[in-house]
Amino acid sequence: MIEHLWDVKSKGQNMLGGQDHALFVPAISTYYVVTLSDYIYRGKQCRMDSLYKDGAKALNYLDPEHALFYYPATLYSAGHAEWRLDKAKDKEGIILQRDRKTSWVIGDSGGYQIAGGILGFDFKKGMKHPDNDKTREDVLRWLENHCDVAMTLDVPSRAMRIPRVPKDIIRLADQGGFNDCLEWSLVNLDYFRDNRKNPDLKLLNVLQGEDQVQSNTWWEAVKDYPFEGWAFAGSQQRFMDVALSRIIKMRDEGYLGKCKDGKERLWIHFLGQTKLEAGIVFTEIQRKLRETIDPRITISYDSANSFLAVSKGQIYTTINFDQGASDKKFSYKMERGIDHPSLKHPDVQAKLKDIPFPWKNVVTENLSLADICYYTKTDRPTTWDLSSYAMLMAHNLVLQMEGLQRAQRIFDVGKECIKQGAPNVVEQWVPRELLDFPAILDEIFASKDPYQVIANHRPYLQGLLGRQLTPSAWSVIDDEHEKDLEDMYGESNDLKLAKEKKIKHPDGVVPDNPDLF
Repeated sequence: MIEHLWDVKSKGQNMLGGQDHALFVPAISTYYVVTLSDYIYRGKQCRMDSLYKDGAKALNYLDPEHALFYYPATLYSAGHAEWRLDKAKDKEGIILQRDRKTSWVIGDSGGYQIAGGILGFDFKKGMKHPDNDKTREDVLRWLENHCDVAMTLDVPSRAMRIPRVPKDIIRLADQGGFNDCLEWSLVNLDYFRDNRKNPDLKLLNVLQGEDQVQSNTWWEAVKDYPFEGWAFAGSQQRFMDVALSRIIKMRDEGYLGKCKDGKERLWIHFLGQTKLEAGIVFTEIQRKLRETIDPRITISYDSANSFLAVSKGQIYTTINFDQGASDKKFSYKMERGIDHPSLKHPDVQAKLKDIPFPWKNVVTENLSLADICYYTKTDRPTTWDLSSYAMLMAHNLVLQMEGLQRAQRIFDVGKECIKQGAPNVVEQWVPRELLDFPAILDEIFASKDPYQVIANHRPYLQGLLGRQLTPSAWSVIDDEHEKDLEDMYGESNDLKLAKEKKIKHPDGVVPDNPDLF
């Protein structure tokens, strides 16, 4: 399905990892899409033209001809997209006008936005009301027109634990809320099954549930829909004991690889994964599935953190691999970006032009602090303008990709040392518990009672990926830049709707991008 992407020749730095690695998929922000599309497809003035040979095209990582760094895969959400093609073609051009021979998009169906009351469904009218079918139709057609792989439209079970969800949308009583989420999702699955038109779009059946019991209930209800793969959400996304139990169930009951119903299901996607460990864990699982079930099986996983961090005024500065420290590190180092109202002063600005941006990669290697801290008007506290935000998001993304690949290379060396009985030369960089995972995975897949093996290792497996940095965790991080993006862009229709309902948008900003610069 995606093997050809490794053969694409790019003029910039190719960031794609090894073919046997799980596929990292950046969850691109609407802000980034609209900003670059404005400059590339709508002809708006862009100061990046003076900073990069190919201007804003240099940051469009889906474009191998012009990008400073090429990465052919991304995730984009129907919940944030403009569904009307006449308005969206140029506004979201880097997605909608991409070369599909050299790029690949996985579509999120927008279930989170629907569950939050921000988009689409009128829950008071009932599941099968024509107005709600219209939303299902819009989502399905958008996915079919613009994506290569896509999630089915679910109502996430975590809606039960999102405080901002209105009570008229999902009943918050524990079991009642879960049943509502499942019932609405089944109606959506019926609609997708009965009304899909593009056979080339591979649909991934989303699996929800906040614990093992709920995930089992969800599985039994949705497992026989005739889609082409699986997306792991809820407890299957967060806890490896639940995820591996589900994968073993799929293997043993004929729902993975060449399946008992005659279909091929060759894709598993893990939603919302931010940690360095995730790429290593998913790569090991993919290798095992290819070895034991089907060599074509692919595992992918997404993260929006490179984009979200900048909207909170944060940037990645380095990658920490230090197991010798008292507080062991295996992570990205995120810090507050260089920005302060005092930097607006003309005398300071003149000096910033001679000071290089301190954290270098292919995006920022020729930038000065003046190129980032550019905005000098006093109407806003920040010195970052639209180009600053875009460049810093690209900077973060490059560092995130480099971190994932470096972590995988170091881990593979340590794994081989253990296999050969040699001294572990990477023990100062890679957590020992992570290096234990391949042997435990082997034990699970070889056992006649794999569920008992999983139970024996449950505490280890539940802690393997640790705490994920979720949208709620961002509340402790500076949100002045998030407000600043709203001020620069104005509010999109779904953000206005959210505020009318007194709901905070889950991703903060979905910009409409008036011509400000």
